[in-house]
Amino acid sequence: NLRGFVLEGFPQTASQAAKLDAALESRKLPLDHVFHLGVTQETAQKRLTTRLVHPASGRRYNTETMPSRAGDTKDEVTMEDLSCYVWDKPEKIEQRQEKYGDTGVKMKEYFEEKRSPKLKNQSVYVPLVADGTIQDVFAAISQIARLPRAPCRA
Repeated sequence: NLRGFVLEGFPQTASQAAKLDAALESRKLPLDHVFHLGVTQETAQKRLTTRLVHPASGRRYNTETMPSRAGDTKDEVTMEDLSCYVWDKPEKIEQRQEKYGDTGVKMKEYFEEKRSPKLKNQSVYVPLVADGTIQDVFAAISQIARLPRAPCRA
């Protein structure tokens, strides 16, 4: 009994969105919401440049919002050094933001046109300002999607 699912970073193009849509419809799993979490460039830059990962396990940390209990540069389980993602360097972030411009508009247009029978034929596209805390953003999504509980730390 599937109650829902989250896809992060997919689809990235209108073509991928159409294929996802077709696959879901063939399984009678209609989309109810597509949340577009918009942030300012400054917020995106800060969040991305404060992310760290433990390469061997994939455990992720953020020095601002989810720091390692072992300090800013050590994994809390192994005490090994943490690294930043190569694609989180400032110049790579700018390249990704520029690339996203056109595809983001096309994705928005695609999902704005998509209607949900469950939502009385309203658009599934839900833009949200996501510059707030994790808790604030989750609360906004929960209110719209009627989610039962808060996210836990992975």
